[in-house]
Amino acid sequence: MSQNEDLDPILDFDLSVLVFTINGILFGVDSEQVADIVNFGETGDEIDISSFNKLIDDTSPRKGGPEKKVLIMKDFEGRGLLVDRLDDIKPFGIGSIHPLPPLIASQIKSKLIWGIALIEAKMILLLDFSRSLL
Repeated sequence: MSQNEDLDPILDFDLSVLVFTINGILFGVDSEQVADIVNFGETGDEIDISSFNKLIDDTSPRKGGPEKKVLIMKDFEGRGLLVDRLDDIKPFGIGSIHPLPPLIASQIKSKLIWGIALIEAKMILLLDFSRSLL
């Protein structure tokens, strides 16, 4: 058996990614990292939405709207990410996921953004909330 044949099961692996938009940019996160999704106006003061949004350089005003949602992340009690619009949960094959190009990686201050996925000619920035602890 060749080395390439050994890798085939890995290349067939799909990651279920929740795709969403913040300031017109598509992002995605492993759906296993999301504990809950709530409407923006229903979070109250107990959910801190600023810390994660600052990690992706989103400092836009926190205005509510009918489509705005807050992703409550597992393992981060009391912290969430404000998103403008939810898209869908999509299976991303490992082959469609790429590391950040060096030029882009050098401009991103946060370790939260770890890669990109190319789906239907769209670039989706991938987030990993466990990296926010690094």
